[in-house]
Order: sequence, then C-alpha cells, then structure tokens
Amino acid sequence: MANLAGFDVIAEAHIETIIDLLNLLPFTNPIDGKRIHLLGGPFSTDLNLPLGPFGNLVLRVTIDATLRPVLRQPQVTVNVNLSGGSSSVAGRALSNISGQVTVTVPLQFDLAPSSAPGDQNIPNMILSGTNPQITLDAASQAQANAIFGAGGAGRLTSGLRDGLAALLNAAGTRAIPVMGFKVINGIASDNPQVLSALPAIAWIDSSTLAVFGYYRFPATGGDLNRKTDSDIIQATEEFFSDGRVLDPGRRVALLMSADGFRRVVSCPAIRKGIVTGLITKRELQKWKDFVTARDGNDSQAEPEMKAWLNSTSPSGPETVGGIATMEANTPPPCGRGTTEITRLDPGITQSPVTPMLRQMEISLDQGRIVAKFNAGGNAEIVTGDISFNVDGVIDFFVEASGGVLVFRINPHTPAVTLSSGGLYSTGTWSRSNICRNHWSVERSDQSCWRIHEIRIVSGLEQLTT
Repeated sequence: MANLAGFDVIAEAHIETIIDLLNLLPFTNPIDGKRIHLLGGPFSTDLNLPLGPFGNLVLRVTIDATLRPVLRQPQVTVNVNLSGGSSSVAGRALSNISGQVTVTVPLQFDLAPSSAPGDQNIPNMILSGTNPQITLDAASQAQANAIFGAGGAGRLTSGLRDGLAALLNAAGTRAIPVMGFKVINGIASDNPQVLSALPAIAWIDSSTLAVFGYYRFPATGGDLNRKTDSDIIQATEEFFSDGRVLDPGRRVALLMSADGFRRVVSCPAIRKGIVTGLITKRELQKWKDFVTARDGNDSQAEPEMKAWLNSTSPSGPETVGGIATMEANTPPPCGRGTTEITRLDPGITQSPVTPMLRQMEISLDQGRIVAKFNAGGNAEIVTGDISFNVDGVIDFFVEASGGVLVFRINPHTPAVTLSSGGLYSTGTWSRSNICRNHWSVERSDQSCWRIHEIRIVSGLEQLTT
C-alpha cells in the first residue's frame, strides 16, 4: 500500500523531471546578454567581479551547475564547477581560474512569477538573494595573490561571490510547472486540484521532490518525515518512442488517501453524477407545470431547475434551496439522506413502488476502485406489504497492457432480499424461494399454483431485475 504519512495527497516528481522543466525557460545574463540554461550542461558567460581598489573585472568563465537535494527540507543545493576563468588586470593576465561553488537555494510553493490571480500554485526555486560559497583551487589562489598582493585570493573569491550572486539574481525565481494546486485556506476541499492549506514541499530522497497536502480542514495529522519511500524510483532508464525519435521518460506520481479520494472524487461524483440526475428526474415535471402556468410553455423549465440546483435559495415550485435538497437526498457515507430512483407500477400494488437509493459509496481499494450501493423499498398489495432490499458491488480496474491503459468493469451479482408481512404470514425470501410462502403451493416444476400468486411473483421479479 502507498504510504501517505497522514496527508490526503502527495505529488511526486523525479529530479530529472525538475531539471528538464527548469531548463524550459532560459534567463538572460545582463553582463553579456547571453541566454542561459542554468542546468543544461557547461556554458561560458561573463561575470562582473567588484575588486575594490582594482575596480570591476569582467571574468569569462565556464560554469557547470548540478542539483543536489537536501533530504526532508524545502531546499536544494546547487553545486557549480567553475573552470577556465580568464581576464586581465593592469596588463597582467588571469587564466584558468577554477574552483567549486555551493549555493543553498530555497523551494517555495507559490504562484509562478508570470501567473495570474486564480492560477495554480507550483514549486518555485528562489535563486535570487542566495549566498554562493566559493573555494578556489590552489593554482587560482596563487595567481590571485601574485596579481593582487597579500589577501588577493580572498579578494578574488569575494568578487566571484558577488558576480555569481548577481547572475543568480538575474535568474530570479524559477518556476517548476508540475505538481500544481490551488490553495483556499481554511475551507475543506471537494476538488482534487484545491488544497485547504498551503502544502509542505520537501525531498523524499535524492531523486524525488514531493508536495504534501490536505483536502480536509483542519489541515493537520501528516508528518513528512514518515514519508521515506519514493513511488517513482526506477531501476533503469525509461524511454518513449514515436517510431522515429527516442525520448527519455520522466516519472511523476500522485498519491491520494482513501479519505481524500472520498472527499474530492467519489462524493462529488455521486452528488453531481447520480443524485443530481435522480432529483432532476423526480422534479422536472413539477417545474414544467410551474413554468407552463407562468409562461404558457415549459421552455425555461429545465434551465431554471438547473439554476435552482446550484442555489441556496428556494425558487420556482421549490420551498428549499437546491443545495440543501441535494444534501438531503445524498445517501451515506457522503450524505445523510435517501433519494428516489424511479417509480414503478407493476399492476398488482395499491400504489406506485418507489425504490430508494439508501447508500452509495465509491472507494479506493488495492488495485481497483470499488462502488457499493444499497437500494430498497416497499410494495403494498392486498394481502400485505412486501419489502425489497438490493445490495450491489461493482469493481473498476485500470490496467496497463502493452503500454496502453485498459479500463475494465466487473459488476458482481446483486444480493436481493425480499420480506413480507400481512394477513397470512410474515417471512423472508430470496428470488429462488419466492413461491415457498404460505400464499401458494410450489409444484414440481417450481411454478406457483394459483393465478393470483403467479401475478405476485411476476411483480416481484419485475421489481428485482
């Protein structure tokens, strides 16, 4: 089972995915106007080094930057290899200036710099305002001391630090357009793309960056330190091909808890996809009659009813708001009500039979999505009442076959229970023994003896098929 460490949702992205996305948008070095892909491999550029009494020195240098995650933290270390630095000072040449640089860069979950209000928040790498730590190699330190005098190595190191910081300031905030969510603080969410609080962001391991979020509110209970296992690590490199070009595969993952799935997927689907349709079926004629009496035709009945379903106020022929009606008709566990499925007239009952949806649940299970439902009702006949109850289960599988996702449905045979109470008897039947009650005598061919009982059994078969 996936480990969500107490969170409702965790999004994961591989470090190679992060690097690819960061390299999508280069930035410009203001010193030489060069467009730079910081993590795209070695590149040469100019740095402006302030050297105090020696003025400013433009140093052409080759930079090779790589990322190293800081585990359990919302930050990353950028390791930079400096090499081949060259310039001249007072007629003397600086050549092959080399060294190692480390820069601790924070990660923040926020709007991208170019985004508009209402856009999703995404991870951002904040390169501006950082403080590069530089160590020159021995040969470069010796050159600096020879040219700048005592303390020259320190002066060159300080100038390089300022020059690199200026380059990173030009890079600014680099958006990582993956694992995006909107955030509405303080409100429990029913949308898989909206979180109830600002999420945590941290590295699970040396390859996996993750966003840890909540749909529930209060947004508490998770501990990112308990998430030590990545869900996207691959033993070998993966590739995709269109028959002509071979591209490297990059993995991402989205993990959702069972409760999170219920909150933002299954319950909204039940309300909008099932309950709304059943209410519409039940109420539409009432709206048509109301609108026809008002306008002389019913052309606006359905649009007005749909508007009512999304409102909190009574309107038209309804005495309560549509949202409240929806909640009152949503069955457990997503709600506390029941809703009418249909109205049947089997011809043997004293009033129409109204099966009610009493429970509807869609949940995550190991390797599948499971839908469970319960429906039932009563049939009033002359000799007594008959109650019926139907429990059903449907499994939904999503499987990979030959590189293609296959959606498969497996409906289980519903369990149907019938019970009666009336003038002659009480009892409980399944469909296989309906004829065995006191109303009829079972013949050897398992048909019912008298015509009245045949009609009763026929009606029950209609209700339960």
